[in-house]
Amino acid sequence: MFAVIDIETTGGSPRTGRIIEVAIVVHNGKRVIEEYSSLVNPETPIDSFVAALT
Repeated sequence: MFAVIDIETTGGSPRTGRIIEVAIVVHNGKRVIEEYSSLVNPETPIDSFVAALT
């Protein structure tokens, strides 16, 4: 069993970019067991280009 984790950010530098979404998929090697996704308030405006990708 393994998990795939995806983190989306506001972009830019790793020092200044803020997390805006976290997604996790748990897989047993044959099929997806569980999925989780959550939006995060970065407390800063999100560029329209980044918002279109997320």
